[in-house]
Amino acid sequence: DVLIVAIDQSNLERLGRWPWPRYRHARLLRNICASKPAVVGINIAFSEPGDDASADDLLAEAIAECGNVVLPLVIEQTQSGGQLLETPPIAPLAFAAAGLGRIGVHLDEDGIARSVDLREGIGIAAWPLLAEDMLRVARRLPKKYDHAPAASDTTDLGHRLVRETRRRFEFVGAPGSFPRLSYSEVLDGKISPLVLAGKIVLVGVTAVGMGDALPTPVSALADPMPGVEL
Repeated sequence: DVLIVAIDQSNLERLGRWPWPRYRHARLLRNICASKPAVVGINIAFSEPGDDASADDLLAEAIAECGNVVLPLVIEQTQSGGQLLETPPIAPLAFAAAGLGRIGVHLDEDGIARSVDLREGIGIAAWPLLAEDMLRVARRLPKKYDHAPAASDTTDLGHRLVRETRRRFEFVGAPGSFPRLSYSEVLDGKISPLVLAGKIVLVGVTAVGMGDALPTPVSALADPMPGVEL
């Protein structure tokens, strides 16, 4: 039920250098949503206004009209050892979205990604994962799923990073195990609506060298897994 709309190297060669204008993402999103997917998660941080305010408005309109788009929030440091910040999408996009979920995985001491915290936040573990919020919007959370609040979920711990409920990944397989569609082909309307209908759709970068790939037990250092797939 999961499809990745991949921004791969061939897309970059065809559509130009990153970042792309946001009116392009708006057009892509309209094409996806016309196929009536269960949910769309965009694994691209829109934390700052774009160069063209009208393009930001177009993307916000496309997100609102779709009605089931989940956007990412990033928890990051301003510099090495600096202040921690929770960085959501810009206000018009965040307001239009059906949900916000956290992206980013903490690596083990050997540099391998094996697990993730279901809740994380500054002072309070408030933010779910992007994947969880997508399942919530799609109404596909497992029936037995229950994130029981721990003490720190209701206690303000200042500017500390608070994490709750660590879980190990159950990997489906090596990178590429989930089906991928080309961003440019979806953008150009070359994909049948039946392919996307009812699916959990993720949009994100898979191109090597874009900084969004992580070594895992099923991929290691030689062939890291794109963050959107992880």
